[in-house]
Amino acid sequence: MNYKRKANMALLVSAIFFCVCVVLRYFYKDMFIFKLMLFVSEASLVGGIADWFAVTALFTKPLGFPYHTEIIPRNRKAIINSTSNLVETDLLSKSTLKKQIDNISVVDYIVKYVDENKEVKAKVLEKLTKVIMNYINSKASGKLDVYIENVIKEEGKNINLSDKLKAFIQNKFIYENRVKWARDFLNKISKEEGYEKILAFSQKIFTSSDEDASFSFKSLLSKLNVVIADDLAAIIKSQLQNILTDLTKEDSILSDVCANNLIKSIEGIELSPASIEEWKLNLLEKTDFKPIIKEQLPSLIKEEVISNIIEKLWEYLKANTDFKNSINNGIREVIYKILEEKHNVIGSIASDTLNNFTDEKLNQFIEDKAGEDLQWIRINGSVLGGCIGLVLFLFLNLIYEPYIVQIIKGFFS
Repeated sequence: MNYKRKANMALLVSAIFFCVCVVLRYFYKDMFIFKLMLFVSEASLVGGIADWFAVTALFTKPLGFPYHTEIIPRNRKAIINSTSNLVETDLLSKSTLKKQIDNISVVDYIVKYVDENKEVKAKVLEKLTKVIMNYINSKASGKLDVYIENVIKEEGKNINLSDKLKAFIQNKFIYENRVKWARDFLNKISKEEGYEKILAFSQKIFTSSDEDASFSFKSLLSKLNVVIADDLAAIIKSQLQNILTDLTKEDSILSDVCANNLIKSIEGIELSPASIEEWKLNLLEKTDFKPIIKEQLPSLIKEEVISNIIEKLWEYLKANTDFKNSINNGIREVIYKILEEKHNVIGSIASDTLNNFTDEKLNQFIEDKAGEDLQWIRINGSVLGGCIGLVLFLFLNLIYEPYIVQIIKGFFS
């Protein structure tokens, strides 16, 4: 049962109770209780009817009464204007909306939603990967190699190659890297393939002609009783193994000597930082990297690679507070700009929506929102009217007539 039916039932009960009390009062005129009941029922009925009239007059003409009724339909324009102004200037004012926007972190909401919904994350990752792949394959494939080449050249200009080279040498000759490199090299020359390369190098030495040189490498080899390439290859292999074995030792003096000599060479005249930088710039300017990039792109541009990049970017986004704040601030600035330009649309939307309501629909809309309280006014009117009637009857019959009337008569007699 809705509250309108309850209010109608309360009014009907008041009317029936009044009729019953009228009948009882007719047959039992002098009985105090029936006098009381009639008085209370009359007050309850009057209160219920009055509130029924007041509530009904908001929406229609109760009993066809034309004066100061249909309050809402007759004042719909003022109500709509007041409502739209209330929404625009108070409830959803610029300052109110900006305060709410300032408290919202769009990035945190997105991160939380995506991380809590694994299926959504997987679908978004899959679609985003396909979009990037399609873009690269359809539109960017012909420009990507040029773009990457430009990035390489621009970034290369900002790299101090001499410092990088010295840092590389120093790092390569520290114990962990040096041992790994030396062991890898030892493993290669110990294999048959490595020995064949050393033998081929030795054979080139024996076949080369340097008779006009002031120093003959062949004469040196003859003094060492090295007469065939196999002997030279064996010596080179043995010496390399000795050197590399020494480099695997933590206290290797040879590694420090090599590192220091290489760094001194870089800092010398032949390999000065300025000359290295000049060589680097010439190399960047003259080298065409596009063929190399095109050759490597198919192996790089794969769905797995793109997915991994997106995953890493996602983790970076979650961990980087400054980056998230930057994105949030950017989003807020966009929203602020839209808010400044389009804030009046809020009032227009409210006004247009309410203007599309017919009188009946407007009444129904208000009743849906406030009807329960309005019907309670009617119910309270019947109950409160009866209570007030009870108090008045007791006052009139137990205080006013026995005492106050006598005092008044004595005053005027």
